[in-house]
Amino acid sequence: MRRQRILFTRQSGFGPLADIVERDGGLDAVTALFGETIADLRAKSPLTLVPFHKMVAIYGHAAELLGDPLISVRVGLNFEIAAFGPWAEYLLAAPTLAAALERMRLAERLQTNGVRLNVARAGERVRLELRYGGIDGVPVLQHMLRLQVMQMALLRRFQPDLSAAAEILLTDGNAGYARRVSDMVGLRVRAGAMHSGIEFPAAWLDLGASVVPATEVNPIDVAYRDAPLPASIADAVRAVIHSHGEPFERRLANLDAVAATLNVSRRWAQAALQREGVGFRDLLRDARIAHARALLADTEETLAAIAQLAGYADQPHFHRAFVALTGMTPQRFRAVERGAAACQRSRARA
Repeated sequence: MRRQRILFTRQSGFGPLADIVERDGGLDAVTALFGETIADLRAKSPLTLVPFHKMVAIYGHAAELLGDPLISVRVGLNFEIAAFGPWAEYLLAAPTLAAALERMRLAERLQTNGVRLNVARAGERVRLELRYGGIDGVPVLQHMLRLQVMQMALLRRFQPDLSAAAEILLTDGNAGYARRVSDMVGLRVRAGAMHSGIEFPAAWLDLGASVVPATEVNPIDVAYRDAPLPASIADAVRAVIHSHGEPFERRLANLDAVAATLNVSRRWAQAALQREGVGFRDLLRDARIAHARALLADTEETLAAIAQLAGYADQPHFHRAFVALTGMTPQRFRAVERGAAACQRSRARA
């Protein structure tokens, strides 16, 4: 069986895309593009895992949906680097451009495994190359342009005037498209290049930032520790089941739907899970019961309502599944959780 990689990125990579789509096409356009409402999208953590091919495809579909082949440039120009969270904080605290690029290279492994930054030096020039992997058949131009515009913003922290010596390189597109991008970003753009990225003078590597944050944050020591990229197929399936915030969601309650979201075949996903000694039904059950436990502990929903919210056909089915996995009834679990919470509050007041 051919080995496949499961690639992921983070919700933060969408940046202001949903807001731009809402402004240009309305709320229905957002739902059509993302499969979720804009309220659901805004409620997500920036670290929420997103299958990488899905994000790349959404950027491409956004351009088609709105008839705007430059939408990713607009996203990049309106994207605050700090919105990436701890990864960006660590990057922006670098004292020189060379240090920032090294931090980007190291920290991006925590942000995504779908694209890699390669820093190539040739004489007096440096080229930041974007290398995609594992998403054959999905056009990357729109997603890539957003990354390049953001890299351009990073360079400007160290060299405010890029116009004379820096150049964006595109493997796709044509001269006319390159001119349109150039007009928007104020930088030379060359189509038909061998590698996609940004090229600039090597002397810039030693430049210091005009403003360096006083507090330096290492992303390894913050939120990424609690939200790692999937290390196994089972982890990837769990991430997809939870990706919409509702692990019981009907359209993700079968392996065919999850495999499609991961951009692999059902047969491959099933075989990979078997090699890891876990079944899809077990993963789905665990997710549903975990959701039910949270509802029991934190809400006043009735047991019947929780059974439905957790994706069970009726309360008896939910009851049996809950007891089988936790060793106690839902009623008993709620009582224990409420008692533990009351004890903690009492100790806090003492």
